[in-house]
Amino acid sequence: MEVKRRMEEERHDDPTSADTQPADSDQANQNESGRPAPWLVIGFIAVALLIIAGLFLPPISLGQRLGLGGDSSVDSGTTPTGDTASAPDGFSTGTGVAASEVAVAELASNGAGAIPTSLTALSNGFVVDSASVGTTDQVTLNLPAGADSNVVDMYAWDGSGWTFVPTTVDESSQTVSSINQPLQSVYLLAQTGPSTPFAIGAEWNSDQVLAQEVIAAVTEVSAGPLTLASSGDLQGDVSGVPSGSYGRFLRVTNVGSVIDQASLSSFLSDTGAQTTQIDVIANTASAGGFAGVNVDYQGISAAQGPAFSDFISQLATALDAQGIQLAVTLATPQFTGTSWDAGGQDWAAIGQSADIVYAQMPLD
Repeated sequence: MEVKRRMEEERHDDPTSADTQPADSDQANQNESGRPAPWLVIGFIAVALLIIAGLFLPPISLGQRLGLGGDSSVDSGTTPTGDTASAPDGFSTGTGVAASEVAVAELASNGAGAIPTSLTALSNGFVVDSASVGTTDQVTLNLPAGADSNVVDMYAWDGSGWTFVPTTVDESSQTVSSINQPLQSVYLLAQTGPSTPFAIGAEWNSDQVLAQEVIAAVTEVSAGPLTLASSGDLQGDVSGVPSGSYGRFLRVTNVGSVIDQASLSSFLSDTGAQTTQIDVIANTASAGGFAGVNVDYQGISAAQGPAFSDFISQLATALDAQGIQLAVTLATPQFTGTSWDAGGQDWAAIGQSADIVYAQMPLD
């Protein structure tokens, strides 16, 4: 015990003892007066400056938010190009495509041809950003003030001519909107001018009698009919069509008490039967002195659409060689929400072949 006490006393008096020495970190961070070392203060200041500088860089950009410094936006005299440009008032698309508004007189300088004389422009032209032409979108144009929505249509320049654009009208917003389709280069609203007098047609069956009032009013009569049989042959009587000032059309159909889809499907699968029927139709129409033929085939499947279009094309060629017109009766298309579904009747292809199309429409 004596030895131990002495050793503790000696250690207490020793200035080099570990108990009397300050910690190395304390000694490094303080000067003789107890204040932090200068380099540590400088370090704190540097970190603070870096944090502040970061606030002025994107994405925070504090300087721009506070309205400090120069404006980094596009110069006021420069118009952005491409999708960054805005669309003019009265024109919009579903995806915000850029466009410019030009006067009708300036359409030629923007690559569009002259508006047909049958049209009266009701709006300026809207030139679509070239990078967006061909992309699928919906175009909406404002109705001109005071315009009658019942006679206003949308037209587009497709690079070779002005084409009609199917649209719907929203009376509440006073806008006209197209369905989703490939964008053309120029759009405008126009009204169709006076056209030829209305043509009024009627169907006549061999067991019917046309009233004199009807005969005086109609311009076309579809007589017959010749009905498609399961064998691919045509059956019916087309004699005794009453005379009149109207044009007589030979009606060929698969519609009776029901639509005979089975016979038509078999017929469209047999190219030999189609060739035979084309000859029969052309000869019957020519021998009966008919002005044309009305093909009223309904219930065509989408898969057989190309076959039907090809049949119509070949029939049109055969009839044209004898100076006989071809009319095709089209069923009412169904709107799917984004487009029109016409089943196996390809309106565009049929329209290229037929001289006349009859479209079955609902009463509304």
